[in-house]
Amino acid sequence: MKSVSLIFLTFFLLIFGNETLSIAGTPGQSPQPVNICKDVVPPSHNSSLAAKIANTKSLPTEPIEFKVMSSGLESHATRMAMIRSAQETIDFVFYIFKKDFTGRMFLDELKKALDRGVKIRILLDGIGSMNRQHFALRDHFETLVAYSQRADVPGLVEMSYAHSLLDMKNVLVNSVYKFWSQRFLHPTNQQVISLNQRVHDKFMLTDRDTERPLILLGGRNNGDAYSDLELPPEGNMIDQEVLVRPRTPLNQDEANRALMQSFAKYFEMLMYDIPSRQLTGRIFGFLPNLYYQKDMESLDSISHDERYDLVSSTIREMSSHQFLETGFTPALGTIVTEFENLVKSNNVSGARWFEKRPTRQEIKTKVKEFLEKAREKISTRSLFEGSWSRRHIRGSSIWHNLKRSMSEANDVIEIFTPYPIFSNTDLRLLKKLLLTKKELKVQLYTNSRETTDNKLVQFYHDTFILPKIAEINSHPEINGRISVRRFQETYHNGVYYNFNHSKLVRIDGSLVYVTSSNFDSRSNTVNSELGLILIPDPSLAANGGQQGVNVNLSLDSDVGAQFDSNINLIKENSQSVDLSFIDNKRVNNSPQMTYLLNITEAMLYKIGFFRQL
Repeated sequence: MKSVSLIFLTFFLLIFGNETLSIAGTPGQSPQPVNICKDVVPPSHNSSLAAKIANTKSLPTEPIEFKVMSSGLESHATRMAMIRSAQETIDFVFYIFKKDFTGRMFLDELKKALDRGVKIRILLDGIGSMNRQHFALRDHFETLVAYSQRADVPGLVEMSYAHSLLDMKNVLVNSVYKFWSQRFLHPTNQQVISLNQRVHDKFMLTDRDTERPLILLGGRNNGDAYSDLELPPEGNMIDQEVLVRPRTPLNQDEANRALMQSFAKYFEMLMYDIPSRQLTGRIFGFLPNLYYQKDMESLDSISHDERYDLVSSTIREMSSHQFLETGFTPALGTIVTEFENLVKSNNVSGARWFEKRPTRQEIKTKVKEFLEKAREKISTRSLFEGSWSRRHIRGSSIWHNLKRSMSEANDVIEIFTPYPIFSNTDLRLLKKLLLTKKELKVQLYTNSRETTDNKLVQFYHDTFILPKIAEINSHPEINGRISVRRFQETYHNGVYYNFNHSKLVRIDGSLVYVTSSNFDSRSNTVNSELGLILIPDPSLAANGGQQGVNVNLSLDSDVGAQFDSNINLIKENSQSVDLSFIDNKRVNNSPQMTYLLNITEAMLYKIGFFRQL
């Protein structure tokens, strides 16, 4: 009976898994962390954290310029400005793309880009971007693709969903056995992706093959609440996002091309190699698109919304100040991902649907063969240079690089995450760091029960994770060097914020991780994620700065200081948790409780109790 119950619970976990099911892990033992960095900085800089990791052996770390988005409105306006300025290509990936005002304005700008002859590639997570309109046989992106196929439209659109529960054509055409044997709608000639996984990346790349491509990445999805445009009484989300470009035009510096190409290659591997297929985003996709004319009319009428004038005026102001060309901060940039999750997890956990479970060696061989084939597509130095092995891909992992960076911290580690569901291994690492480094402090910024979008995950954190943190904090040698602060709703510049959606880590005030990862178990082991490490450039300090750099600031603080405005908004509106009053006896997070949490939360989400982020 227990075995039957466990199978039943696991089945529901796979079906209903979503981003905030942070406890779900991957069967099989994960490979050991690999320290892929090598100290190649002159000895005179060894005392600086940034200098210690300014150069890496396996990851392209190159001179870039970046600009922090100060608000959701600025981020949305930047996306619109990037689309308007694009001359050749637009590539973007979103976990959630809502068809609200922000989404329809985005689609309207894409339509205008098609009229200019721009080539567009789109990848969405089919479950994260699913909404009620899909069940009404409607998908705006299908309309956009149909528009691009008109003879008088010079542009092209390539649209894919990572996976979709709504593509009933595959269900009806294939037998039930074939449907199950392909693990939920995935054809046998492509790598599979589990329904429990998510393409959780959020980034946009324009004019990838030109001398000055632009990249916008971070934690923001596409929707009104992420753009400070949600109408009352609904609230908006505080998030972090950066605009990145090469420091010098690529046609002038071929050596500066690797990092930009890594973003392009990463997009292509998500789009073509791992999870995605050209699925419809609506149920019964084999039926004609009955909403084409209505969708086109909704895009044409977007300018009638009063928020359109607000965004347009912001774009005009940005244009007058040459926002996309000036005001950037120089740094070194390193791309990090959780790409391996889509390979490792599929071949290990996906094997459960085979009649004969493959051995670990067979799984390892299958992964290696796939990566070798993918490597043939890449002819230039990039993120994926070198031996195509699980060891090498693990070298680019956000979480493993972050743990290495945290081990080099000396002063303070600031962690911003909406879902602080840490594993026991993570907590042991935290304790070890604090015991080893007597001056180190750790500050965690998350949400309260009032501001969280997911009451059940918050309950799990308060009941099982927070007591463990309190227990560590009470250690005599640590003596209260951990602080936990919870965001409280606030108004800022006329915008109502009620959720901290930030996904960022700042170490010693200088080195910054800007990612789509929540730094939880799901992001670390199941989802695909993308991030950028921003590192102070020691060469600028050695040269006494360069044009556009404030030489009155120390270089190590300049990169991290660019985030002060956004971070201070969270800090000033967060309430400290008194860990001394937390009952550290409630720490028994058993596997049964984990399963119960995942399943209950998933079912509540499916009936609309939770938003998905």
